[in-house]
Amino acid sequence: MGIVVQLQIAGDRHAPHARPTFPDAERLTPPQDRSAAANAPLDCLAGGALASRFRAWRGLSGRRYVCSVFPASCEGPLGGLPEFNAAVAIAVTADACGRRSRVSVFELCWRDGRFEGDPKCIRDALEAGASEWHVHLLAASPQARRAAIDDLSA
Repeated sequence: MGIVVQLQIAGDRHAPHARPTFPDAERLTPPQDRSAAANAPLDCLAGGALASRFRAWRGLSGRRYVCSVFPASCEGPLGGLPEFNAAVAIAVTADACGRRSRVSVFELCWRDGRFEGDPKCIRDALEAGASEWHVHLLAASPQARRAAIDDLSA
């Protein structure tokens, strides 16, 4: 016995490029599964050369945020943060078993080679043991980045 989900096609149901939506997707994902998958490698990359370079985090809402992984460094004032014009950064610690935990979440913003964020949040994250930066690049607007930060910080 399985779960049957009725698909709804956005727009004209006869349109050749209509995309399916899953109206009950949130209802089908039990809360305990969300906490278990708070962060995880991408299954589609398992065993491949890029597997360690990407992770997915779940926010309190259950929304999934795919991130690129960069090593943190105590050298230099900005801890090895990559220079992206606009992104969401998650400072992450990893224990000996490879379990990852969020230290902090903040907006990453560079303009003309200059960091425009708060360097204190970077220092605090490094002092708390951050060893990786997980960078979510898909939040295009300032409002989307603020919403992602709020969702991931909860």
